Amino acid sequence: MNRKKKLSFGELYALVEYNMDCPSECSICEDNFMQLLPGEIEYLSDQCKISKTKIANKHILNGKTVWMIRNNEKDCNFYKCGRCMKREIRPLDCRTYPVVPCFKNNKISARLSEECPLVKSNSICKEFIKKAVKSWKVANPPKWWMKIYEKECLDYKCNSLIKCK
Repeated sequence: MNRKKKLSFGELYALVEYNMDCPSECSICEDNFMQLLPGEIEYLSDQCKISKTKIANKHILNGKTVWMIRNNEKDCNFYKCGRCMKREIRPLDCRTYPVVPCFKNNKISARLSEECPLVKSNSICKEFIKKAVKSWKVANPPKWWMKIYEKECLDYKCNSLIKCK
């Protein structure tokens, strides 16, 4: 059986490394609720040299440990003065916003958040959308994680999602 080598988080993050031309006053992407992939909290903790509990909140859901970040100054150690101060090491869920992964029938697709000014003005780069979707497909989270994401994160984010064009 020829199985693909799983990418490290650094390699996964590099897939979606992209500088979007965001309005300087916008911080919508930095005021969201994010769920870390399995193993991502350990990677971030190691990269930042700080404890996992200073990065995210630990939750036990359906018997599984899930780490989540509510991007605000109380919950996210990197969020100061309304901005992310550690953009180079932000989690995949932060990196790919306003592309929001959707997991239906164990398939990975994506939607766009209408809250983002680039989405509203239809000026979000199509290349970024492709890279974001690809990064989620490469990450290929386990089914249990997808179910929790659908229930916990998408309930929070779903108010303003539209199909990718």
